[in-house]
Amino acid sequence: MTRKALAIVVAAGVVAAWFWFRGGSSEEQVEAAGVPDELINRVWIDRVPLKDKQKIDIFLMVEDPQIGQFLKTSAYEGEYALFEWNDDGGKLTITMLQNDKQHRVRAEVSTKGCDPFDMCMKIKGAPRGAKTYYSMEDWVIEPHHGLGAGEVQSFVQSLQSPE
Repeated sequence: MTRKALAIVVAAGVVAAWFWFRGGSSEEQVEAAGVPDELINRVWIDRVPLKDKQKIDIFLMVEDPQIGQFLKTSAYEGEYALFEWNDDGGKLTITMLQNDKQHRVRAEVSTKGCDPFDMCMKIKGAPRGAKTYYSMEDWVIEPHHGLGAGEVQSFVQSLQSPE
């Protein structure tokens, strides 16, 4: 398993645990007016780690339920913070679950100047994590029923490269 794949498994596992803890999917559908569609249900990283012990920032935000995660991890250890999010009239508000603090966040997604990635995101107002994240077209989290084991395994296999 590559370093990226391991980091993604950890991140996906934490989101899956939160999904289970909250009791499954929400009845509400998210209207993402003002929140870029590409931001939601996607894995974002700040860089590809050069060594197993190098920590990277990972950002996830899923729509059903409306939760997200900031993760700072290496292949061997990491820390995370979960948040609930809301699109409040075109403005993204996140509530950190540990301390209930709310933050207004602005995220801009682009496909230009992101090589070797497919997309890049600038984020402002977030209480932690990187200021710029990157993603690939196929780093999608299926929104209809959370993160199942099969989806995590498929995603990780898509990230693996021969070493």
